[in-house]
Amino acid sequence: MLRSRWTIALAIVAVTTPLFVAAFHPPQLVLDTYDYMFRGFVILSEGSHPLGFGLLLRALAGASRLLGSTTFPYVFQTWQIACVVLGAAALCGPRVQPLRERPWSRHLLLVAWFTLTIWLAFPAVVYLANGYLSEPTAFLLMTLAAVAFGRAHDDARGWHAWALFGAACVVGYYVRYQQVVVPLAGALVVLVQLLKRRITRKTFMLHGALLLTLAAAVPLSQQALAIVAPREEYGAKQPEVFLRKSIQCRLDCRVRMFDTACDTPEGRTLIQASTCAHMVHLLEDALGQPYPERRGILGTLVSLSPGELYDWLVRSPVDYLKEKQPPFEMLGYAYDHKVHFFAKAFPDVIRYYGELIPSDQAKPSPGFQDVLDHLVQLYDAWILHWIAMLAFWGAVVGLVVSKDSTSACLYAVTVGTFFLFAYFQPQVSVRYLLHIALPAYFALTRDLFQVAAASQRLTSAPARA
Repeated sequence: MLRSRWTIALAIVAVTTPLFVAAFHPPQLVLDTYDYMFRGFVILSEGSHPLGFGLLLRALAGASRLLGSTTFPYVFQTWQIACVVLGAAALCGPRVQPLRERPWSRHLLLVAWFTLTIWLAFPAVVYLANGYLSEPTAFLLMTLAAVAFGRAHDDARGWHAWALFGAACVVGYYVRYQQVVVPLAGALVVLVQLLKRRITRKTFMLHGALLLTLAAAVPLSQQALAIVAPREEYGAKQPEVFLRKSIQCRLDCRVRMFDTACDTPEGRTLIQASTCAHMVHLLEDALGQPYPERRGILGTLVSLSPGELYDWLVRSPVDYLKEKQPPFEMLGYAYDHKVHFFAKAFPDVIRYYGELIPSDQAKPSPGFQDVLDHLVQLYDAWILHWIAMLAFWGAVVGLVVSKDSTSACLYAVTVGTFFLFAYFQPQVSVRYLLHIALPAYFALTRDLFQVAAASQRLTSAPARA
């Protein structure tokens, strides 16, 4: 069963990749790609972007050189599609079987799920898989981690699954920093199951200690990397800077987080007129340095009064989905030196990849432009915001009622990602809303099949009797 499942998945990759490339080639080259490419050449600790995806890009570029100097976009698109299909294969494992005979109520539920898949999930996956973005790789690692957690948590002897879970968490963190929520999501699942008396206190203490240790060890690995790799000062201070921006935009002139403050007319105008999404993108020339000095994340929180801390903790998640920002992240950039600071600072990177990627990559294909337009319409109409909110509350319910540990972990990832963005990076972009919604969608998909399989067993039991 296991071998056939992965054989089918690879066959799907072989069939869908040419169709995907035909419809959506060339892939988009977005602004973050330049920084990821740089990570593949220069190993830095605590960079503004993790180095794992940069190393992957360089490996794919090396492989494409063996196939031909113009094959890099095709090789990359093949990798993205493989991540999507293999992630789906991992979720739909041999334990998850569909129901052949369903009551009419479940038919309606599956029709609603199918509509959501065509209307949102498919365009979202196309958007993330066709951009030079790290999401498909991160989602594959997140899925593998969730499946490994489910097996490790449900099997008292599943230490090999715990090892796989830890490896997926560490590698996922080095692809996207937000994957730090995955071990925390596992800890939340363990806590919920203890409160529902599904596990013993001994299991809770053992698994909870493992998960919290892993959650602390994953980001601390950046400190270990600093022993052998230079530290990037810009990236190292960004977590505190983003936290300060989040506090400043939520509490307005009640606090002072930067040199620019409300004690001057210009500072008051800037702070009061800036949404959180706008403030996140303000640079030092507008806000100045942290005031009074850098204190770290914990020191910044301790500097607030109890009332200010309470207001920020409450307002951040409540107000997070009330903003919009221009969809600049969907813009494509070609190798024509539009990104001037990168072209000047890292000419070797531009030269290396410039030989592999044509210079007219900025213009998306007509099919991909339709996908972008569809997502922008959903975003401008606040539909994506509503979907993210429903995904959050649905994940809260699913975390409590789901009997599948893998699904519960994915629900918890949605909950954790929402709070991570609300508190530490409060920009409401299309991509971030998809980050919130898609893990819950993956869990719902798995649970629908789980419910179907359970119903099939219940209906077939009397017949056997």
